[in-house]
Amino acid sequence: MTSRSLAGKLEEGLDQARALLDGLLVLARAQRGAIGDPARVPLEQLVHEALRIEGPEIARLGLVVEDKTTPIQLLGNETLLARMVANLVENAVRHNVAGGLVQISDDARGKMVCLAIANSGVKIEQSQLSELGEPFRRLGPERVASGNGAGLGLSIVRAIAEAHGGSLELRARPEGGLVATVLLPSPAS
Repeated sequence: MTSRSLAGKLEEGLDQARALLDGLLVLARAQRGAIGDPARVPLEQLVHEALRIEGPEIARLGLVVEDKTTPIQLLGNETLLARMVANLVENAVRHNVAGGLVQISDDARGKMVCLAIANSGVKIEQSQLSELGEPFRRLGPERVASGNGAGLGLSIVRAIAEAHGGSLELRARPEGGLVATVLLPSPAS
Protein backbone atom coordinates (compact mmCIF):
# COMPACT_ATOMS: atom_id res chain seq x y z
CA MET A 1 0.00 0.00 0.00
CA THR A 2 1.45 3.36 -0.99
CA SER A 3 1.60 6.28 1.40
CA ARG A 4 -0.86 8.12 -0.88
CA SER A 5 -3.47 5.34 -0.69
CA LEU A 6 -2.92 5.01 3.05
CA ALA A 7 -3.43 8.76 3.46
CA GLY A 8 -6.64 8.49 1.42
CA LYS A 9 -7.97 5.67 3.61
CA LEU A 10 -7.09 7.58 6.77
CA GLU A 11 -8.82 10.70 5.47
CA GLU A 12 -11.91 8.66 4.58
CA GLY A 13 -11.95 7.15 8.09
CA LEU A 14 -11.59 10.58 9.69
CA ASP A 15 -14.43 11.94 7.56
CA GLN A 16 -16.67 9.07 8.69
CA ALA A 17 -15.70 9.65 12.33
CA ARG A 18 -16.45 13.39 11.98
CA ALA A 19 -19.83 12.65 10.42
CA LEU A 20 -20.68 10.20 13.20
CA LEU A 21 -19.64 12.64 15.92
CA ASP A 22 -21.61 15.44 14.27
CA GLY A 23 -24.67 13.20 14.07
CA LEU A 24 -24.38 12.19 17.70
CA LEU A 25 -24.06 15.83 18.81
CA VAL A 26 -27.13 16.87 16.82
CA LEU A 27 -29.06 13.90 18.20
CA ALA A 28 -28.10 14.74 21.79
CA ARG A 29 -28.97 18.41 21.34
CA ALA A 30 -32.36 17.59 19.83
CA GLN A 31 -33.15 15.00 22.49
CA ARG A 32 -32.48 17.63 25.17
CA GLY A 33 -35.01 19.87 23.42
CA ALA A 34 -32.37 22.60 23.10
CA ILE A 35 -33.86 24.53 20.21
CA GLY A 36 -33.03 28.02 21.49
CA ASP A 37 -35.01 31.06 20.38
CA PRO A 38 -37.46 29.94 17.71
CA ALA A 39 -37.53 31.76 14.38
CA ARG A 40 -39.76 31.57 11.31
CA VAL A 41 -38.12 29.20 8.84
CA PRO A 42 -39.25 28.74 5.21
CA LEU A 43 -39.73 24.98 4.70
CA GLU A 44 -39.58 25.23 0.91
CA GLN A 45 -36.13 26.84 1.11
CA LEU A 46 -34.85 24.04 3.37
CA VAL A 47 -36.08 21.43 0.89
CA HIS A 48 -34.50 23.23 -2.09
CA GLU A 49 -31.13 23.46 -0.30
CA ALA A 50 -31.23 19.77 0.62
CA LEU A 51 -32.02 18.86 -2.99
CA ARG A 52 -29.14 21.05 -4.19
CA ILE A 53 -26.71 19.25 -1.88
CA GLU A 54 -27.97 15.83 -3.02
CA GLY A 55 -27.98 16.93 -6.68
CA PRO A 56 -24.87 14.98 -7.75
CA GLU A 57 -26.18 11.73 -6.23
CA ILE A 58 -29.65 12.35 -7.69
CA ALA A 59 -28.05 12.77 -11.12
CA ARG A 60 -25.78 9.73 -10.68
CA LEU A 61 -28.77 7.52 -9.86
CA GLY A 62 -31.01 9.12 -12.52
CA LEU A 63 -33.71 9.82 -9.94
CA VAL A 64 -36.89 11.67 -10.81
CA VAL A 65 -37.63 14.32 -8.18
CA GLU A 66 -41.15 15.70 -7.77
CA ASP A 67 -40.89 18.73 -5.48
CA LYS A 68 -44.37 20.02 -4.63
CA THR A 69 -43.38 22.18 -1.67
CA THR A 70 -45.06 25.52 -1.10
CA PRO A 71 -44.14 28.69 0.84
CA ILE A 72 -45.05 27.27 4.26
CA GLN A 73 -43.26 28.57 7.35
CA LEU A 74 -42.07 26.56 10.34
CA LEU A 75 -41.29 27.93 13.78
CA GLY A 76 -38.12 26.63 15.41
CA ASN A 77 -34.37 26.36 15.29
CA GLU A 78 -33.31 26.91 11.68
CA THR A 79 -30.11 24.83 12.01
CA LEU A 80 -31.94 21.84 13.48
CA LEU A 81 -34.84 22.08 11.02
CA ALA A 82 -32.38 22.29 8.11
CA ARG A 83 -30.64 19.16 9.41
CA MET A 84 -33.99 17.38 9.76
CA VAL A 85 -34.98 18.14 6.16
CA ALA A 86 -31.47 17.33 4.85
CA ASN A 87 -31.56 13.94 6.61
CA LEU A 88 -34.98 13.15 5.12
CA VAL A 89 -33.90 14.07 1.59
CA GLU A 90 -30.57 12.24 1.94
CA ASN A 91 -32.39 9.15 3.20
CA ALA A 92 -34.83 9.25 0.26
CA VAL A 93 -31.92 9.48 -2.20
CA ARG A 94 -29.50 7.06 -0.52
CA HIS A 95 -32.06 4.28 -0.08
CA ASN A 96 -33.45 4.45 -3.60
CA VAL A 97 -32.96 2.51 -6.81
CA ALA A 98 -31.41 3.68 -10.07
CA GLY A 99 -34.06 5.55 -12.07
CA GLY A 100 -36.25 5.75 -8.97
CA LEU A 101 -38.52 8.46 -7.64
CA VAL A 102 -38.40 11.01 -4.81
CA GLN A 103 -41.66 12.84 -4.05
CA ILE A 104 -41.72 15.79 -1.66
CA SER A 105 -44.84 17.64 -0.57
CA ASP A 106 -46.02 19.83 2.27
CA ASP A 107 -49.31 21.19 3.50
CA ALA A 108 -50.93 22.88 6.46
CA ARG A 109 -53.24 20.62 8.45
CA GLY A 110 -55.04 22.83 10.91
CA LYS A 111 -52.51 23.65 13.63
CA MET A 112 -49.85 21.42 12.07
CA VAL A 113 -47.49 21.59 9.10
CA CYS A 114 -46.92 18.30 7.28
CA LEU A 115 -43.81 17.44 5.26
CA ALA A 116 -43.94 14.13 3.41
CA ILE A 117 -41.02 12.62 1.51
CA ALA A 118 -41.56 9.37 -0.38
CA ASN A 119 -39.05 7.32 -2.31
CA SER A 120 -38.98 4.19 -4.38
CA GLY A 121 -36.70 1.39 -3.27
CA VAL A 122 -36.69 -2.11 -1.94
CA LYS A 123 -39.75 -3.42 -0.18
CA ILE A 124 -39.77 -2.87 3.56
CA GLU A 125 -42.00 -4.76 5.94
CA GLN A 126 -44.24 -2.47 8.01
CA SER A 127 -43.10 -4.38 11.10
CA GLN A 128 -39.47 -3.26 10.47
CA LEU A 129 -40.24 0.46 10.44
CA SER A 130 -39.99 1.04 14.19
CA GLU A 131 -36.31 0.04 13.97
CA LEU A 132 -35.55 2.80 11.45
CA GLY A 133 -36.29 5.58 13.92
CA GLU A 134 -33.86 4.18 16.50
CA PRO A 135 -30.18 5.16 16.64
CA PHE A 136 -27.73 2.82 14.86
CA ARG A 137 -30.51 0.76 13.29
CA ARG A 138 -30.44 -0.14 9.63
CA LEU A 139 -32.35 -2.84 7.84
CA GLY A 140 -29.36 -4.61 6.36
CA PRO A 141 -27.20 -4.53 3.25
CA GLU A 142 -30.12 -4.41 0.79
CA ARG A 143 -31.30 -1.16 2.41
CA VAL A 144 -27.83 0.36 2.73
CA ALA A 145 -26.75 0.60 -0.89
CA SER A 146 -23.76 2.85 -0.28
CA GLY A 147 -22.53 1.19 2.89
CA ASN A 148 -22.10 4.65 4.42
CA GLY A 149 -23.95 6.04 7.38
CA ALA A 150 -24.23 5.04 10.98
CA GLY A 151 -27.98 4.58 11.18
CA LEU A 152 -28.57 7.95 12.85
CA GLY A 153 -30.44 9.82 10.10
CA LEU A 154 -34.05 9.02 10.97
CA SER A 155 -33.41 9.00 14.72
CA ILE A 156 -32.08 12.55 14.36
CA VAL A 157 -35.18 13.48 12.34
CA ARG A 158 -37.42 12.03 15.05
CA ALA A 159 -35.54 13.80 17.87
CA ILE A 160 -35.63 17.17 16.06
CA ALA A 161 -39.34 16.81 15.28
CA GLU A 162 -40.12 15.91 18.90
CA ALA A 163 -37.97 18.78 20.22
CA HIS A 164 -40.18 21.10 18.16
CA GLY A 165 -43.41 19.54 19.47
CA GLY A 166 -43.92 17.34 16.42
CA SER A 167 -43.57 13.73 15.31
CA LEU A 168 -42.18 11.44 12.62
CA GLU A 169 -44.28 8.74 10.99
CA LEU A 170 -42.79 6.08 8.70
CA ARG A 171 -44.88 4.06 6.28
CA ALA A 172 -43.74 1.36 3.88
CA ARG A 173 -44.87 1.81 0.29
CA PRO A 174 -46.47 -1.39 -1.09
CA GLU A 175 -44.43 -1.08 -4.31
CA GLY A 176 -41.18 -0.58 -2.37
CA GLY A 177 -39.60 2.35 -0.62
CA LEU A 178 -40.71 4.52 2.23
CA VAL A 179 -42.88 7.52 3.09
CA ALA A 180 -41.49 9.66 5.91
CA THR A 181 -43.99 12.19 7.25
CA VAL A 182 -43.04 14.89 9.74
CA LEU A 183 -45.77 16.82 11.54
CA LEU A 184 -44.74 20.07 13.25
CA PRO A 185 -46.81 22.77 14.94
CA SER A 186 -47.67 25.63 12.62
CA PRO A 187 -46.32 29.10 13.54
CA ALA A 188 -49.97 30.22 13.47
CA SER A 189 -50.94 27.78 16.26
